[in-house]
Formats: sequence, structure tokens, C-alpha cells
Amino acid sequence: MPPEKFPYYGKTLLGLDQLRFIETWIDTNLWDLEFCDSPQDLLNIIWPIVKKFAVAKIISNIRPETQAVEIAKRWCNGESYYSLLIYAKNNNIKIKNNTKLRSVTQEHIVDFCSALSYDGMLLVGGLADIVEGKSINEEILSNARILQNQLKLGLSDEFHVWLHGQGYADREVAKYIGENLGKVLVGKNIIDYKILKDNKILLEKALASLPTVFSEIKIR
Repeated sequence: MPPEKFPYYGKTLLGLDQLRFIETWIDTNLWDLEFCDSPQDLLNIIWPIVKKFAVAKIISNIRPETQAVEIAKRWCNGESYYSLLIYAKNNNIKIKNNTKLRSVTQEHIVDFCSALSYDGMLLVGGLADIVEGKSINEEILSNARILQNQLKLGLSDEFHVWLHGQGYADREVAKYIGENLGKVLVGKNIIDYKILKDNKILLEKALASLPTVFSEIKIR
């Protein structure tokens, strides 16, 4: 391997063959990648990579296969497991089990999303490392980093992601607190990083409905 690739190949947990494949794939699909306007667009383009290399087989066992990426988008947008299950049932989505097709259960949904948050996150992160290491395109890199985080957390709202990073490390808890504190945000996409300290009473009211472990988190 050429020495100039060490810095970005060495960042990821992906195998060398996977990284080489992804790097070649980026070169081949650069035109489509450059036309991605959002992380969701990028997910559409990169889904074949996720499907090909994901260790968890459930990623490739969704039927119809086109629905797998649709569930992934909804996960990234913060939809609950229950909401994803209802979506799967309403769209007659099945799980391939050997030669049979089975109805989707809540366990399948959880397993699928867990695979996204690990396998999907690693693969998109590998792509981002290569794009960054080769200085290919800043917009592709930005979309990839955002998508990497969305796959990992199952959250897309910037404020919810920030709350998750403050110690409220449960996606539903972060969403609940975010909805309760959202009314005091200065602007739609602007986070006042003192919002927790400045709105303790509002925060305490939100935390009162949650397990006590979340009330013990120290406000930074």
C-alpha cells in the first residue's frame, strides 16, 4: 500500500480489501456523489456499499430490497422503532429467512437499526476518511460525516444530536428533552450551548417524566 494512504486507511476498522473497493467505487461514482444535495441523497448512492459489506445479514434480507434504504432513511430521521415497525407492516415488508419470507417483528427492526448504527456507520465513515484524506470534495465529506452520525445515533435534528452528546445518550430521551426545550431555542438551526444551564426549571420538568438516572447527569 502506498505510504500516502496510511493516514486515512489507518483511521478505520474496515479491512484493507474493503477500503480498496470503496476507494475505487468513489472514483467510479464521483459524478453521482458530487450531485448529492443531502446526507439522505448520499445514503441512496452508497447503499449498495452498505449492503455489500455489512456483517449483519439482516441488512440484505429485507424484501422488497428497495425498502431497506427507506427504513434506513427513517431511522436516520429519528423515527421510533414502533413507527418503523408500523411502516414495515403497512408496506408489506418481509424478512428473508433461508427460503421463506417472514413478517417483520419489532426484534427485526431493532436488529436492522443496530446494524445501521455499527456496520453502516463504519462503512460511511470509511468513505468519509478516504474523501477527506484525498481532499476530493468538501460537500461530499460534509454529507458523509453527517450521515455517519445519523446512522450511529438514529437522529438527524442537530439539537437532539447535541443533547445525546451531553449525556442523554438514549435517542428517545434526547428527542423528548429536545421537544420540551425546543421552544426556547434562539433560532431553528442555532444551538445556544448554555440552554441547559439557563433553563433548569424547564429541563427539570422534562426530566421528571424520565428515569432518575437522567436527572443525575451533570450539566456541562
